[in-house]
Amino acid sequence: TVAAFLNSRHGGTLVIGVSDRNDIVGLEHDYATLRREGKDDADLFQLHLNQLIENSVGLAAAANVTTQIHHVDSHDICRVHVEPSGHPVYAEVAMETKGGLQTKQVFYIRLNNATREIEDEGEIERYVAQRWAET
Repeated sequence: TVAAFLNSRHGGTLVIGVSDRNDIVGLEHDYATLRREGKDDADLFQLHLNQLIENSVGLAAAANVTTQIHHVDSHDICRVHVEPSGHPVYAEVAMETKGGLQTKQVFYIRLNNATREIEDEGEIERYVAQRWAET
């Protein structure tokens, strides 16, 4: 979704810790997997999230992403704000295959309220031409 927002004309906002039905579920389970004695859970979560984004889309694109932790209804949630990228962004994603785990470069876009992968190279070229056209 972050890569799709980077590729969109207007960017976007993702909220982590809220279900698709808009229920606040929080980040407690995420915090538990990252917890280290004497360290702030929210800070560790943001550092980990930033590293995941950087590993997936690269440092130049990741620089367009900011995160904030908000406390809502006794839970922490994370707001991920994404500014549009000045260049096309491919995400490196791990894919489960019969041969094991492999990485793949994927081109994502936003189509209304959904994240979609464009697989056809010609479609990617057309999208890039219209999105980053010289003005």
